[in-house]
Amino acid sequence: MKMVENAFTFLDSSLSTGIIVNAVLGVVLGASMDRLWALIDTLQILTHVSLLNFVLPTNLNICLVLVVKFSSLNVVPDSIVAKAVSII
Repeated sequence: MKMVENAFTFLDSSLSTGIIVNAVLGVVLGASMDRLWALIDTLQILTHVSLLNFVLPTNLNICLVLVVKFSSLNVVPDSIVAKAVSII
């Protein structure tokens, strides 16, 4: 189970980086952001699967919990936000 959690932690950081890079390139280069919106749509669907009262395998539940964590798109760590808010 720890190996699955480590894999999804890596996936979380990779997706966050990809989203940031895609957004920056989209703004700077004027590129289409269709892929980013498709990713967000897919993450929304996956996060709502756990709200259905289906009996799911344990490994799928672990994956869905981790998908919910990184689909919240918390790009800026909470410690930095807390410091920024305390300065203001």
